[in-house]
Amino acid sequence: MFTSLIRQAALVSLFFFLKNVAAFSGPYEKLNEDLHLEMCNFRQSDACMEDSARAAEILFRGSYKSTTCAHGADSWEALRNPNIRIRLVSSI
Repeated sequence: MFTSLIRQAALVSLFFFLKNVAAFSGPYEKLNEDLHLEMCNFRQSDACMEDSARAAEILFRGSYKSTTCAHGADSWEALRNPNIRIRLVSSI
């Protein structure tokens, strides 16, 4: 019963997944509710989650934007949809 509740909450909320499930090791335990909750809410909003949606989050260095919006959110989406294809692009 308890594990089912945790699983459902982790599938629904990106912030809950990162802070409580993925925080066993890595940078996810450093996320806070002030900044990163809003980042996660934007990342799982319709602006980012619709088919062929494109979005960008531009924040200061050290704000864990890649942790929240790139590999953290990609792991979350891969758990929700195992058939998803994700492209990460970087350029200077």
